[in-house]
Amino acid sequence: MDVATTTAAALLDVPVGEAGDLLDGLVRGHLVKQVGAGRFGWHDLLRDYAVSLAAAEDPVAQREAVVRRALRHFLHTLAAAGALTGSNVLRLPAETGAEPVVAQSFADGKEATAWLAAEWENVATVVTSVSCHPELVWRVAESLSAVLYRTRSATEWLPLVAVGIQAARRAGEPVGEGALRLALARAHWLRSEHTASGEECTRALELFRAAEWPHGESAALRGLAIALCHLGEVDRSIENFQASIAIDRGIGDRRGVAVNLCNLATVHDELGQFAESVRLTSQSLPLLREIGHRQAEAVALANLGAARHDQGRLRAATAALTRPCGSARSSAPGTPRPSR
Repeated sequence: MDVATTTAAALLDVPVGEAGDLLDGLVRGHLVKQVGAGRFGWHDLLRDYAVSLAAAEDPVAQREAVVRRALRHFLHTLAAAGALTGSNVLRLPAETGAEPVVAQSFADGKEATAWLAAEWENVATVVTSVSCHPELVWRVAESLSAVLYRTRSATEWLPLVAVGIQAARRAGEPVGEGALRLALARAHWLRSEHTASGEECTRALELFRAAEWPHGESAALRGLAIALCHLGEVDRSIENFQASIAIDRGIGDRRGVAVNLCNLATVHDELGQFAESVRLTSQSLPLLREIGHRQAEAVALANLGAARHDQGRLRAATAALTRPCGSARSSAPGTPRPSR
């Protein structure tokens, strides 16, 4: 196991520069070694000794304060990484009464991805091993599952979801459990288990409605619409997409409106209702460009090209399909990137 300088700074509650100096001193004393740029590791025996020493000599309140700083450091760093890697983290209500936090910053998505590759096991270890601060544990579990689902198999991040659900229940936060139920739905979707995915979305929907959180309600309706579409229940799928759009418009969520329109257009295209698919896609594209959602814009352009092709309007189809954009068309309605 190794640790980043910024993580050490969060644990110690000191500035990053001071943490770096302390780690350099430990390197000179041959207690730790530098294993990469800004990363330090140590022998397992030394780690075990440190754990036993802390348990014997440090007060519980002090140890729990360290855990809290670690969780908040990971939570805010995951948010920064998710913003740069395009991960569709559900925009959860902010934690209340939070003190300043030491978090890693990134120059670009490549740097954020490198941090995730190096640090995600540390984050997972903290989430699955601590018993305090459940109000933070579920948030970190949700954020980590959201950034890992594209790059890691579900078997690696599903245990975090289970821990997060239990933590949300202990904290008495239905929004947290609902968010993690959506993560379970995403895992089932990846495995083409659409009935189970729809069931988890329904559970999440109930939790969000009980908590009166419309952002979550819209996300759950969207996920349920995707599952229903795959199950062949197209009319119910369309109804849920439309309900999600109505909520998004009511709360001013332009991203949600745009993504839902894109997905709904795909459903109508598959039904052979090409004119309606073109109409919905034409509504979604300006919004997607406005918010800078390049990935969903690429899906929308591909959908538009497919609909125009099916209408026999080949020039219009070619224009849509050759318009510069950052990603290729997905073959399924409600793919995880634009819809989840």
